[in-house]
Amino acid sequence: MSELRRVVLGLDQGNRTGWGIAPERGRVVRHGLAKNIADRVAVVQLALEYVCGDPSALFVMFEQHDHMPATRLTNADHVTARKGPRQAAPERSNQSLIGMGKNYGIWLGMLYVAGLHPSHALEVQPSTWRSRVHGTTRGDVKKAAIDWARAYLGEEPIDDNHAEGVCLTVFASIDGLGRYDAERMQTRIEGRAKRAAGKQGDLFGGLK
Repeated sequence: MSELRRVVLGLDQGNRTGWGIAPERGRVVRHGLAKNIADRVAVVQLALEYVCGDPSALFVMFEQHDHMPATRLTNADHVTARKGPRQAAPERSNQSLIGMGKNYGIWLGMLYVAGLHPSHALEVQPSTWRSRVHGTTRGDVKKAAIDWARAYLGEEPIDDNHAEGVCLTVFASIDGLGRYDAERMQTRIEGRAKRAAGKQGDLFGGLK
């Protein structure tokens, strides 16, 4: 029996979540914008169809937002960039960060219920996938994502959320699983080294 090809589901989590589905190192085969719970359920079901109902072959890539500092602003759509000698993460309002966390939790809960293994929920900082996919990490990154997704898909994205969901999925398909495998291998190597050191300690301890 042949092993299932791994599939990634990219999610630019938010109230309007851009998403995409792609096989490992393959093109995005499905994509869209999830605007409510019904849409999210449909996306999860669709992702499971692409792994023949076996969640062990499904990986999900989220944007990592916990590096973004909060501001005291109340406008959820307001985003500014700090000024200083180093390039800093954009600031978002508390309301915006809470909303992103809420949507992340909703998606993660639905995926866990569907059988997703916790280690298959991956995260990447926006600057990482942007530099890898369309190469723009400063300025109008939303427009850059729309332009890139339009050229990639051959059609107009619904909005910037949809475009970034496609870009994130492309990154996950190309680099995401490779990084997951590398980290997993490093963890195994470190675990073996610790076990070997423990056994060596037990051996020498018995000679005292």
